[in-house]
Amino acid sequence: MIATTRCKGGREQVREYLIEAREKAGLTQQDVANRIGISRQYYQMVETGERQKRMDLSLAGGLSVVLNIPIAEIVQRESAAQESERQEGGAHDAET
Repeated sequence: MIATTRCKGGREQVREYLIEAREKAGLTQQDVANRIGISRQYYQMVETGERQKRMDLSLAGGLSVVLNIPIAEIVQRESAAQESERQEGGAHDAET
């Protein structure tokens, strides 16, 4: 079973960045999915925050090309989201 996460904090920023880039490119979720070679349902999960916790480089690379955005920006935002989640988890653990 694939671990999923709902968007929050840093994840929300990644989600908004991808949606904005897709809309700016004038593409639908189906267009992006077709060009990357994934299902629309999976791409929808990427945008809504329900997906594997880590975005792999092949997906980030595909998004970079299709959405005409720097892969470094995607990776940086994804890394920041993961760090934010680690910090939130640590803070929660300290409270319990």
